[in-house]
Amino acid sequence: MRKIYNVFILLFISILLISCNKKKDNQGLISVYVEGSDRNQSIEIYNFSNEIMDLSDYSISIYKMGSKIDKPSYNVKLKGKLESKKCFVVSNSSCCDELKSKSNLLSDELKFGGIEAVALRCGNEVVDCIGNIGYRNLNGDYTLVRKLDMLEVSPTFDLYNYIIYDIDNFNYLGEFTASITSEEYLQGPKLTKEDFNIPFVSPNNPKVGEGGAVEVELCKNVDGDTSWFKFPNLDITTFVTQDRLEFHNGIPCSKVRYMSVDTQETMPDMIEEFGWPAKLKTAKIQNEADHIYVQSVKDNSLTGNYGRILGYVYVEKNNDFSMVNFEIVKSGYSDCAITRDCKMKYKDALIYGYLMNAEMYAKKNKLGLFGEKDPYWDYDKNKSIYSK
Repeated sequence: MRKIYNVFILLFISILLISCNKKKDNQGLISVYVEGSDRNQSIEIYNFSNEIMDLSDYSISIYKMGSKIDKPSYNVKLKGKLESKKCFVVSNSSCCDELKSKSNLLSDELKFGGIEAVALRCGNEVVDCIGNIGYRNLNGDYTLVRKLDMLEVSPTFDLYNYIIYDIDNFNYLGEFTASITSEEYLQGPKLTKEDFNIPFVSPNNPKVGEGGAVEVELCKNVDGDTSWFKFPNLDITTFVTQDRLEFHNGIPCSKVRYMSVDTQETMPDMIEEFGWPAKLKTAKIQNEADHIYVQSVKDNSLTGNYGRILGYVYVEKNNDFSMVNFEIVKSGYSDCAITRDCKMKYKDALIYGYLMNAEMYAKKNKLGLFGEKDPYWDYDKNKSIYSK
């Protein structure tokens, strides 16, 4: 009789454990991460299940570098119930009034600066995480908002699941929403009417960009990240030195270095693997365009190394815009080669984030440099088919 009783007890415990594990796997995730100025730190939890979520089973844990999963540096115990498809916002007690007004819980223990990992735990199990536990992370000074179709939780952080917004952006806290869809994020940024009304050159400093766009004419391509353009509607002689200019029919022409892109070389004496695919990709996009535009980068120098203009290059075809820089990164011909730019945005999301998303897409799909073979490369001789 005791044997039967023991078996019954074990069976009952097993059912409880299975039920708990199911709850951990299927109810909550981190939908918004805010690492802002001062103490503006916040985490939003979203109940994506069809059942009420018992928050008392959960906590938000902060892990400093070197911390173990079972020993978080700080721990915020949650409480209350969260209805299906609703959000629960936890913020630092010393955050600004705007953030406090959007919060359901304030805690002195919710403190992180971007280098720490932040995890949602059910009991002692990590069910979702921002950053990598035990390591130094680089998630400071911006807001991450979950893509609306990325609902799979994981103890391993994947930035690809999030849209990157600027610092102190609280627009998406309190409800499961974002300014763009995953599909729009993968299509890349576009120019708007407002971009043409903004000056190309800062009115306060003739060497600095203001973020405006101007139409240009293609003279010739150099490689995947550099082209010569005419600027018929802009006097570029005010910030490009004479020795870096060419004149075509009296119109000044300058090299433009594509911002955030660093493709392989195609110089006669140095042709690198994937240099030609990048160059041909850029040339094809531009040659098929109805119009081409260059946009300066707000508060960034107008020129870079070798006196070349720095900017984002867009093409317009059939009344639709696309960014060449973005398409090159998305094709796997360059990573997002820039220190984070937090001034340029499209639909409220950082341009930097679009480019990072394109890079992650290329890596996940093993495109270009991240897994394909260069059709213009002789792999037996380890050189370009165009090399002498």
